Amino acid sequence: MFIILGWLFGLLSPTLVSRIERRYKRNDLKIVIKNELKNLSFRLAGSYHLIQTHLGNQDKSSLAWIKSIYSKHQENCPMAVLEGIEKLLEIPDQQFAVLQGAIKAKENVGLGLKSFSLPFTESILENMGIFDSRFQIDILNIRDQVILLNEEIELSMYYFHLTFDTSAMNTNGEIIRNNIKKSYIVIQDRCRIIADRIEKILECN
Repeated sequence: MFIILGWLFGLLSPTLVSRIERRYKRNDLKIVIKNELKNLSFRLAGSYHLIQTHLGNQDKSSLAWIKSIYSKHQENCPMAVLEGIEKLLEIPDQQFAVLQGAIKAKENVGLGLKSFSLPFTESILENMGIFDSRFQIDILNIRDQVILLNEEIELSMYYFHLTFDTSAMNTNGEIIRNNIKKSYIVIQDRCRIIADRIEKILECN
């Protein structure tokens, strides 16, 4: 079998062989990139969920969105989590609102938000030219959005660290707390936007 394949490739022109190799390389790389995007989408939904719970501003619409992302990537999500979300969606709206207020975090409690990354995608940026232009644009856009998101996460951590500075809190405590909240809202919104864009890429590719 291998002898026949070797003979066959020997008959093919170097250009054709190069095209075949390029095609297989492109397909293999795209599979890995898509798997990385799936994991990122799941993590983004998790941070979105965490922030909304922390701020107590979650509604059933946003919870249903979280469930949709978790359901698409069930290999990363325990079934108990999906079942818990389903139960929350089934309770009456007034009870749901009361529950959100009850689990809302106290003012000076911060979140240990982690930054996001696409290590494999970053490692093959110089080879992105093997993909079609639409896929290149989509992936690079996600990369840029993740960079901006990480910058906002760093900013939120800066504001949170200021809450441990007595002099800063004595003079600008309210401003610092408001900045933390605003930063969390920006982060949660960007998490959802990026996750939605990822899901579109996964559906189209």
